[in-house]
Amino acid sequence: MIDLKYHIASLVAIFCALAIGVFIGSNLVGNEVLVEQQKEVVARLEQEFDTLREQNKLIQEELNALEYRAEEYRRYSEQVFPLVVSGRLNGVRIAVIETNSQGLAEKVEKALITAGADVVNVIIIDWNSVPDLKKLLAKYTDEYQEAKDNDIRTATAKMLGEALAEGKNKEFLHELVNSGFIKIKGEGLGQKVEGIVFIEGDEKERNAVVDSFNLPLLEYYLSLGSKVVIGEYEEAKFSYLDKYKAKPVTTVDNIDNPIGLTSMVFAFSGKIGNYGTGKTAEKLIPEIE
Repeated sequence: MIDLKYHIASLVAIFCALAIGVFIGSNLVGNEVLVEQQKEVVARLEQEFDTLREQNKLIQEELNALEYRAEEYRRYSEQVFPLVVSGRLNGVRIAVIETNSQGLAEKVEKALITAGADVVNVIIIDWNSVPDLKKLLAKYTDEYQEAKDNDIRTATAKMLGEALAEGKNKEFLHELVNSGFIKIKGEGLGQKVEGIVFIEGDEKERNAVVDSFNLPLLEYYLSLGSKVVIGEYEEAKFSYLDKYKAKPVTTVDNIDNPIGLTSMVFAFSGKIGNYGTGKTAEKLIPEIE
């Protein structure tokens, strides 16, 4: 569609140029042949323009039909989703960690509850409100006085994991919350969970944060024996799932829609893999038994 629009714009520009040429040519004595040639070119271009305009109309009609059908499938999948996942995670204790305040945590939480899971807490991390982590760590340890940013983030991830999963470092967590860096929903802090959903993906590059904070936090939960699902929204400009695929986790590259949410639920019931529609996916969804 974009290429076609540029093509039409180019033809319009050519028309303008030829019109000027015809005007100039018509005022030149003895150039009747040139004028006739220009008129023939204009006539051919007008015919091509009309053809392209008709093709554009047909393509737009097809696009509208496809968008309508896609909307029907979306509504259908949203209605069928509860029937597919109901009871699959009854009593399973799960936490949700949204790594960059993207607004998907609520949808993921709702899907887990629909499947019967006990969502003990939802953690939202907002890197737009990050405090001075080095100064904060200095209140609790002298170990990181000369540390670099990556080491500071890794130490913060470890202390955060201990606070969330084991109830340690409560004052440290309290300061992270007061700064706006961490938002917590739920009362299940310090309690063992059987599963974790990490919501990844972003509109801007943040490899350093993923490598030095998100991955160490993931490793902490894996060390506790928790099952982990890493999800991204389908249109994420920057995907980080390749960084996680070497870990014993499930990746879902479309966790913002019912298909990806279904994959998430079945991953916690034993279907480990890489699911979705992007380049990191190996299958659309797990096999449903």
